[in-house]
Amino acid sequence: MFKIRKMPVKISLTELEWEIVKLLAADRNSKARAIGYYRDPGNRNDPDEIEIRGVAAELAFCKFINVYPARTLNRVIDRDPDLILNGKTVDIKGTGAVENDLMVSMEVNHKHDIYVVLAVIRPDAFYLGYSLGEILFREDRIYYPAPKNGNKRTPFYRVLNRELKNDDFWNGG
Repeated sequence: MFKIRKMPVKISLTELEWEIVKLLAADRNSKARAIGYYRDPGNRNDPDEIEIRGVAAELAFCKFINVYPARTLNRVIDRDPDLILNGKTVDIKGTGAVENDLMVSMEVNHKHDIYVVLAVIRPDAFYLGYSLGEILFREDRIYYPAPKNGNKRTPFYRVLNRELKNDDFWNGG
């Protein structure tokens, strides 16, 4: 028996929402740098663009499930959950393509109940699915990326795109 996978759900962000995303991302990066927090130096993506993608994913998911993104507005680094839904902590991740996997750095010093991933392709975002933290944080989920530009990269926990769940967990499944 095989599971039929739903197509990603498209969530459009308005021009005003994109301006809000850019402002929040710039503020987060400024505050993070002020306390000495920097992104993985081997990552090939611009740190500002990574933050924009993350904030856009958070805002788009909140828009998708019709929840006000209160926690998104004042975070500096990725420790607190983005949302708490039905008593579960939720962390929302952004990626750049609909075929990408859910990846969470092994450097996290917190573990949430649910991890959601959205592909952010301006001006839209696409809900790809989610994984439970208890599935994500297993030894067999560790992925070691190759060095980039001579820099060692941080290992990740990874759930493959095809393994992501699609049900509406925020409505009780």
